[in-house]
Amino acid sequence: MHTSTWRMSAVAAAVAAALATGATGANATTYHQRIDFPATGARLDCGAAALTVTGGRLIGEFNESTDGAGLFHYEGTNVASDVTARDQFGASYRIVGTSSFSGVSVDAAGISNVRWRSRVKFTVLRADGGQFGSVSTIERLTGSGLVSLNLGSCAASGGGGD
Repeated sequence: MHTSTWRMSAVAAAVAAALATGATGANATTYHQRIDFPATGARLDCGAAALTVTGGRLIGEFNESTDGAGLFHYEGTNVASDVTARDQFGASYRIVGTSSFSGVSVDAAGISNVRWRSRVKFTVLRADGGQFGSVSTIERLTGSGLVSLNLGSCAASGGGGD
């Protein structure tokens, strides 16, 4: 299973910020946060090419609410903004796209998820604008377990969010 390093960073940052501000306490019913962090340092493996992100940002929106039964509902979206990369041969690329996630949890930290789904779709473009590759995953967690599909030609290999 390939997990987007960027998405995990955004989820962790949003949940940590929500807990730090007390927004997920028993009296809270809604919470919203905008997240903006550097994408520099993230790495993608695209077959024979190993790409390292050299610039740009990920802009995220995180929303959480608590329903009458005390369940935490959360969702978020991350958008690549001016993200650039280079491969080991020096070729330049742009990365465009989004990732989104949503879920329901019995606890504020999102540890005991009842449901979870995420979709990641980032496209790697060559300098001439043509598509070079993509990071494309779909994950879904239900009572039956986790289903994860990797539909892209590239995969996150670590780094990111310096």
